[in-house]
Amino acid sequence: MTEKEYHIGSFSDDNHPDVREQAERYGVASLSDTELLMLILGTGRKGQPVSVLAERVLQVLLTTEPDQLQRRLMCLGGMGLGKTTAVLAAFECGRRFAGRKEISIRTPHDIVPLLRPYALEQQEHFLCVSLNGAHEILKIHEIGVGTLNRTLIHPREIFAEPVINRAAAVIVAHNHPSGTASPSSQDVEATKQIMNAGAIMGIQLLDHIIVTKTDYYSFREKSGLFTA
Repeated sequence: MTEKEYHIGSFSDDNHPDVREQAERYGVASLSDTELLMLILGTGRKGQPVSVLAERVLQVLLTTEPDQLQRRLMCLGGMGLGKTTAVLAAFECGRRFAGRKEISIRTPHDIVPLLRPYALEQQEHFLCVSLNGAHEILKIHEIGVGTLNRTLIHPREIFAEPVINRAAAVIVAHNHPSGTASPSSQDVEATKQIMNAGAIMGIQLLDHIIVTKTDYYSFREKSGLFTA
């Protein structure tokens, strides 16, 4: 993925010719999840570019159970019945053709695009991604929402769902509304605590990722907490 795909508002509002041109030249497989949704949605609304609406729809798709999707999508500003039905139809079509093929996470670059929608939030959101033994995504859980720039987390909240899902590994992540991806001392200590708890429970912590609108920080890539 290129850095262009991560910048909110880097595409035209309603016509988004750059996305259509990329799809025509390189195929739809070259598009990010957000860009695919931009093509499905077609337009945004006054004060909300289609790129921003697509990011919010993607966030709902990643964090909502299938039977709640229509209700959650309809609650989004700019999502009427027509757009909601189009998204659900595309989602169902993909499910039928792709079957149960899972997303496999090999590097931070594989997971960051799925976390990027949270970069829009004004509060910190702490997430846990449950993975099976092949490092395929089982589920993305939202653990907690902080106030201003502080999120309170505890290993029991983090590992509750992974235990239910029989996860073999997890990736934790949160956004920095400040726009700076560098970890705080609290982030470092939290990572150590989660890693130790996971080791006791037999659930490996693969990474802790911090996302912003234009950047990310991977503890596995940039810190000395993880071994190769």
